[in-house]
Amino acid sequence: MIGHHKSREAHLNLLCYCKISSPVMKNLNLRQQVLQSQK
Repeated sequence: MIGHHKSREAHLNLLCYCKISSPVMKNLNLRQQVLQSQK
């Protein structure tokens, strides 16, 4: 059960990380698209 609890905790941390990083990732993707379109 301890392992299950830890995996669930890690999953919640991952969700929080995704929520925080998703705008950053979108900005990176947009920047990459702009760079590719300039080539």
